[in-house]
Amino acid sequence: MKIDQKKIKNFWDERAGIYDEASLTDNEGELDILSDICEELWLSGDKLNVTTYGGATGLRDPIFLIETLTNMKVEVESIFFNDISSEMVVLAERNIKNKFPLSDCSTFTGDIEEAIDTNPNEPGCLMLGVYNIDSLAPQDSSEYSALDMYMQSNKLGSAFKIHALDFSDEDSLSEDKVLWSCSIEEYQKNKDENKKTFLDICNKQKNGVMVLSEDDNGDTIFSSCWYRKDFLFNLAKSFFSEEKYFIKQYEKGRSLVVSICPNKGISNVTTIINNTFGNLSVDKQKRVLQKLTRG
Repeated sequence: MKIDQKKIKNFWDERAGIYDEASLTDNEGELDILSDICEELWLSGDKLNVTTYGGATGLRDPIFLIETLTNMKVEVESIFFNDISSEMVVLAERNIKNKFPLSDCSTFTGDIEEAIDTNPNEPGCLMLGVYNIDSLAPQDSSEYSALDMYMQSNKLGSAFKIHALDFSDEDSLSEDKVLWSCSIEEYQKNKDENKKTFLDICNKQKNGVMVLSEDDNGDTIFSSCWYRKDFLFNLAKSFFSEEKYFIKQYEKGRSLVVSICPNKGISNVTTIINNTFGNLSVDKQKRVLQKLTRG
């Protein structure tokens, strides 16, 4: 099954206002991690170029990142911002320019792979932030989880299915490999049993899962991967040689963040956080990582 990028774009365009209010971007643990990474890597007087791929209108990223660096007296010389949603890019550019007197603020609306090819800056230090599957499928079924968020309204779709997160199987999203499928209406009829089944299946997956949402017509409109922390760390190491990069993993709340820094002077920082990476198809995730090794 192929994920229609046009439908994905339309999905984010329609929800730009929701994200502009930050009601779906309450991932504070990730922001704490980004702040810690900045304090580990840079000092007052340093100069940086900032790149953000997929930024939920810039309310958290890159605005939070720029504010953090500015408070550290690190000079942000330029910002390159990208999102698949044209609506989100317009809002982000407005928010960024209203807050910061940056002379060099560039945007690119569209596919993340094209954005990487367009960006003149090398990635520098890459901060890759995704969702921890433990927050989707906690061991205790009475604990509130991301599944409860999915199933409490139709903001993200009217039905959901999950597949194993498998980077070795090019056909992992075929219909015969659906692990679990349920509409919000069906789920609510027998919530406890449906949740238990979902959690049991997720907890058996060694790498993580991909969640797909569907609209009332049965079309896939949203995808989100949830990762085991060991899998994410090993994935980063499989693309970025530890001879050339220092790789470190952080965990807080529902967030997993890997920082991938070249073993040389770092004048650029690139973020792909808030599970932007996890919203991509598996084959696209692999191509993105390959492109980012150029720095």
